[in-house]
Amino acid sequence: MNILLIDDDEAILDCMSEYLTCVGCVQRVVTANSGSLAIDRYGNHGPFDAIISDFEMPGMNGVEAYVALRQLHRNLPPLIMFTGNILEARRSISKAGVEILALIEKSQLELLKTTLHYIRNERSLKGL
Repeated sequence: MNILLIDDDEAILDCMSEYLTCVGCVQRVVTANSGSLAIDRYGNHGPFDAIISDFEMPGMNGVEAYVALRQLHRNLPPLIMFTGNILEARRSISKAGVEILALIEKSQLELLKTTLHYIRNERSLKGL
């Protein structure tokens, strides 16, 4: 499974990238520290099986980045959103009309692991 991981905090990118590869369901993690860099990385390193993004980032938040990616690429993979501000993220997601697979507080890594295993199983059932 290939993941695009977006967060403006380099320490979180490093920790999450290492965590995702250690749980055993991710082969490759491509990181981006901004929404605009994520757009570039998707074009150069995609396709991905999932996009995991922080919500609150300077310039372009995670929902805005996903909307911009959706305008450039058809058939985007599921969005998994991390945030410390669940209420504001829900408002932004609803306003943008974005469907997400999971909205996770940053402290709930076990839920992320379960969600990634779900994606892997779904892809396997579809023969991808």
